[in-house]
Amino acid sequence: MAELKIDGRLIAKLEPRIGGGKEYHTFVIKTDGSYPDDIAMETSIGDVIEKLQGVNIGDVVTCSFNLRSKEYNGKWYTNVNCYKLFVGK
Repeated sequence: MAELKIDGRLIAKLEPRIGGGKEYHTFVIKTDGSYPDDIAMETSIGDVIEKLQGVNIGDVVTCSFNLRSKEYNGKWYTNVNCYKLFVGK
C-alpha cells in the first residue's frame, strides 16, 4: 500500500483515553483547498504523542497515516491512525 499523507492545521486536541493497555491521543486537523474537511486522527505511538504535545492549535502539520476498518453488529467503523507527525510544511 502506498504511504498516505495529509496536511492540515491543528484545530483540536482531545483528552487521551485508555484502551487495551494503551493510551490513545486523538487530534483534529482541518485541510486546505476548495472543500476543507475536518479529520479526526488518533495515535498511540510514543514519539508521535511527544511531538503532538509540542504542537499548538493553528500549527500546520503533515500526518502519515493508516486507515483501518472493523465490522461490529453489521456496521462498519473506520479509524485514521497517525504513525508519523511532521510540524510545518
